[in-house]
Amino acid sequence: MRLLWLLRTTPVGFVCATLIGFANGPFWSLTPVYATKLGMDGVATGTLISAITLGSAAFQFPVGRLSDAFDRRKVLIGLTTLTALVEIGIYGSGKLLMGWPFIIIGFVLGGIISTQYYASSAYTNDITGRDNAVGVASALLFLYCVGAVLGPITAYYVMHWLGDSGLYLHNAGIHAAMAVFISLRVLRSPGKDVA
Repeated sequence: MRLLWLLRTTPVGFVCATLIGFANGPFWSLTPVYATKLGMDGVATGTLISAITLGSAAFQFPVGRLSDAFDRRKVLIGLTTLTALVEIGIYGSGKLLMGWPFIIIGFVLGGIISTQYYASSAYTNDITGRDNAVGVASALLFLYCVGAVLGPITAYYVMHWLGDSGLYLHNAGIHAAMAVFISLRVLRSPGKDVA
């Protein structure tokens, strides 16, 4: 794993892998906690997690087609911006979403969150080439896991200060930061991501 080389070669790949882990770690681990505290019973919470998982699978093909047809960074900007807006909506809605509305939103959120890592990984591999595929995959997974370990810790403190729905404000901040960072990289390097 050549982490510094990866950072120099494609800052978007390096930063996105880390921040996606930062958001996904608390999303997957703390969403059931939030749903339970919202008042959803075990069956409804299980249905929510199933909907999120189904959304993750359902969105792979259309997002994959989009990222093949357009600049993957711009697809990532769209995904992260949309995710941040949905998360802000969840934060502001509170108990209004309890039950089926939250399950339906969970399906969409699962789809747009879970496809970000794959779009980012595909873009990184476009830049680094086939010869580096194994090392790059290892580095991206390592960075994702670092974020996924640390993310629930920071999310816990935000939830402690802002209430249980603070989980989604925490993640909205991460996704908004990603959208801004990638946009700046596109402006600086329109053709491809070069440090």
